[in-house]
Amino acid sequence: MNRYKRLWKIGAILFSCTLAQYVFPQAPRRVTGSGFVVGSGGHVLTCHHVIAGAQEIQVVAGTRSYTATVVATDPANDLALLKIQAMLPRPVAIGDSYATKRQEDVWAIGFPLGAHLGSEVTTTKGAITAIRVRDGDRRAFQMDASISPGNSGGPLVNNRGEVIGVVNAKIVSPDSSVANLGFAVPIHYALPLLQRVPGFDPNNVGRRTKVLHGVEIDEAVSASVVLVIAVTGGGNVRPTPTPPPPPTPVEPKQPPLSLAQAAIRQLQRQKIASLLQNGILPPLDMVFVPGGAFQRGSDDGPSDEQPARAVYLADFWIDRHEVTNEQYGKFLAWMQQTQDHSKCHPDEPKDKDHTPAYWNDATWNQPNQPVVGVDWYDAYAYAAWAGKRLPTEAEWEKAARGLDRRKFPWGNVWDDAKANAQRKRQTPVEVGTLAEGASPYGAMEMTGNVAEWCADWYDAHYYQSAPDANPKGAPAGTFRVVRGGSFFSLVNECRVTARSRSLPTTRLFTVGFRCAKDG
Repeated sequence: MNRYKRLWKIGAILFSCTLAQYVFPQAPRRVTGSGFVVGSGGHVLTCHHVIAGAQEIQVVAGTRSYTATVVATDPANDLALLKIQAMLPRPVAIGDSYATKRQEDVWAIGFPLGAHLGSEVTTTKGAITAIRVRDGDRRAFQMDASISPGNSGGPLVNNRGEVIGVVNAKIVSPDSSVANLGFAVPIHYALPLLQRVPGFDPNNVGRRTKVLHGVEIDEAVSASVVLVIAVTGGGNVRPTPTPPPPPTPVEPKQPPLSLAQAAIRQLQRQKIASLLQNGILPPLDMVFVPGGAFQRGSDDGPSDEQPARAVYLADFWIDRHEVTNEQYGKFLAWMQQTQDHSKCHPDEPKDKDHTPAYWNDATWNQPNQPVVGVDWYDAYAYAAWAGKRLPTEAEWEKAARGLDRRKFPWGNVWDDAKANAQRKRQTPVEVGTLAEGASPYGAMEMTGNVAEWCADWYDAHYYQSAPDANPKGAPAGTFRVVRGGSFFSLVNECRVTARSRSLPTTRLFTVGFRCAKDG
């Protein structure tokens, strides 16, 4: 151990896993790495340092070589998405890198020495020896798989043949005593790039359950691994120019936030002034959502979000925050004292106990944390007891996105600091913590933190036939609607148009609720 530390102190050299091909005077410098297919339309994921500064990029798949263009890069996380004009083998399965554990068996797959060893893919087995954490997130997997220059950009897979990381570095000491110390970027850092791949569905991440053995790993992944060759210089040799990358998709424009907020705040003030003039106190800690039309759904999301269409809603109020343990505790005490089930849904299970799961667990039961472990019947009963109701799915979406078709409560670009999501934390934060992520109407934590029950039955085809005014959801069903994503959700699940569902009797540590009230 002392020798290991000494080597680090004297400067153990961190080499990227690429190898410059033989460099002759006046010849181009050829850097090789690996990559893997993430979209059958020709999309390949690799490391950014493999192709950085390249004047030409070639992707070798099987016996054929193709010129590649750069779709998008993420230099901070050493990732790059390429595209070739060819149909490639089946895309790899993407795994859940947050579920990866120390000592878990892994396989690094790629071209260790690029063209030096020919075009045969090499698979090496190892184990996760450490998970390097920085700023509360998994920044790198450390492994003892025997990787070599050229593996960089190749997949690191688990025993289900799912990619959990992208191989990107290796430590080599002067006397080679720590030569088998490699690193990989956890695959969750690639999700923003993968969402640019047509047909990529983040809901399929980590869904494989069958454990593979030996040659099955090769059969599941190796055919999807490609050799990446980048020409990065050339003396007097004029390299073939790389076609310009396709333009970055333009996000939908939205009105300046200050103007949108000003208009909404004016309507909210007018509503409150009108109530006060009539001797009515506005609902405590709720925000007013003025009636009118808004655009619900999306045309580029999953089929159950389509089609996007204008929907009219009447005035309503919605809770500024998710219902907390302290608030729910008052309802629970009343229920236990009175045994009055008049507020409960008539279809709730007989002799139902409204005590949440995890109610006595300090991890989940802090006073200002949102209550979790409640099923739909619990949420319904609390809302009725509080003189409110659960929001309809349409009301929830309007309160979250406003009128300008935004993707998230704050705008069109994901901001990790404005939502508790992507498993940055292992529990919900206290309500009101993420004020900068508030919706246009002032409702907080509407994406991430905990997902929220809505009043509606879930129907995957409901948007195609729903009424244009005040839709209430399908008349019957098996599942109830859940919206907003949780601290456990990925970005795509936190879009304000993303729909989810659960059995009404299910209690999860990721699901809570907020209430609504007619305006």
